[in-house]
Amino acid sequence: MSFAYSYIDYNDMIAELKEDLEQGIISEESSVYIIRQNTPVTLSSSSEVFYPVLDYLYMEPELKTSLVPLTIAEAKRAFYALNDEFRADSCKLNLKDTYLQILAEILKSLGDYTHGRSKRNDETISVVYTLKDNIPFAFFFDDDDASDELEAVNVKELMQELLSCNQN
Repeated sequence: MSFAYSYIDYNDMIAELKEDLEQGIISEESSVYIIRQNTPVTLSSSSEVFYPVLDYLYMEPELKTSLVPLTIAEAKRAFYALNDEFRADSCKLNLKDTYLQILAEILKSLGDYTHGRSKRNDETISVVYTLKDNIPFAFFFDDDDASDELEAVNVKELMQELLSCNQN
């Protein structure tokens, strides 16, 4: 079953993608990872079924395409342990500072979400890990209805899809 909409509001994502193109972070020929929604939708202007794009991620660092489900409690334990490991003087991991920043953002988001609501620690999230170092890079709440796989797409094709679905 799919839900019918007149359009999908991609205004923010289109603006971010255009800014990335203008700044030279990516080009139209670049590829990016995208994560789609699990639940399909149809648009009133077409009979085609779409799986809406929830977000896009750059190709660097290379990411595992399968997302890993964890409870928030499991994720917090594992990510705090990694955070401690990265802060140790003995840690020689490349991109250590970058990964520390990413971990801090993830832990802050999870902490804010569960603050004063301990039952939320039992909820499941889907985590995106880096391929080489197996470091958490991003996550999606169950409410996001995220697919369990990342997909690699060309930026030009992504922009065309976003623009065609965004028309109202």
